[in-house]
Amino acid sequence: MSETPRRILILTASYGSGHTRAAGILADEFSRAGALPTVVDHFRDLVHPAFDRWSRALYYSILHRAPAVWGGAYWLGDRINVGSPLLLGFNHVGARNLRHLLRAHHYDQVVSVQPTPAGALSFLRSRGERTPPHTTVFTDFVAHTQWIHPHVDRYCVPSEEISHELTARGLPRESVVVTGIPVAPDFLEQPDRAAARHHRRQRGRGPRGLPGQRGDRDLPDHAVVGDG
Repeated sequence: MSETPRRILILTASYGSGHTRAAGILADEFSRAGALPTVVDHFRDLVHPAFDRWSRALYYSILHRAPAVWGGAYWLGDRINVGSPLLLGFNHVGARNLRHLLRAHHYDQVVSVQPTPAGALSFLRSRGERTPPHTTVFTDFVAHTQWIHPHVDRYCVPSEEISHELTARGLPRESVVVTGIPVAPDFLEQPDRAAARHHRRQRGRGPRGLPGQRGDRDLPDHAVVGDG
C-alpha cells in the first residue's frame, strides 16, 4: 500500500518576480519528490486582491520614482524588531485567513519564501495556534531583520555568511541550513558554448545577413555564457 503524499503549502507574495519564481521552483521539486504542493499568494489570496494590487502599485511606484525612499524604509526595517508596535501589525497581516486555510486543509508542512507570510504563521503560533512544521526559505542575499521570526522551525539560507549572521542573532545553529537560492534545473546544465557563440553571432547580423559590428568577431567564453 502506497503512502499518502505529503501536502505542502508554499506561501509567497508577488512583489517582484523572485519570490513567485522561487515558489514555483520549489513546487516543481516537491512534485517530483511525490508531494502535493499548493502555492498561495499571501497578499492576493489571504489579505485581499485589492490590497495586493494597491500595495504592489505603491511598491513599484516608489522603486521607480523615489528609490531613495525605499532604500530608507529598507534600512529602517532592518533596525526594527519584528515584534515592534511601530510595524502596526503589518508583518503579520493576513494571519486570520491563514489560520482558516490551515484548519481547512491540514497541510503537513508550510514553506514561506517571503517575510510577511512567515510573520503571519509565527504570529499564529505565538497565540497558541497549532500549525504544521514551518520552513522559511530566504530569497534575499542579506539577513534582513524582517525575515527573522521567533516561531520558525527551519531557515534555508543562501550562504554561510547569512547562516553565521542568523546564529549570531540567537537562532539555534541546527535550525539554519545553507541550501542556496532556489534555481530552475535549466541553470544547473552546462551550456553549449559553441552553440551560444553561434547564436551570439547570428544576433549581431543585419537584416540581410551581413556581418554585424559585434556579432562577427569571437567573444571570450565568459561573455558568451553570460549573455544567455
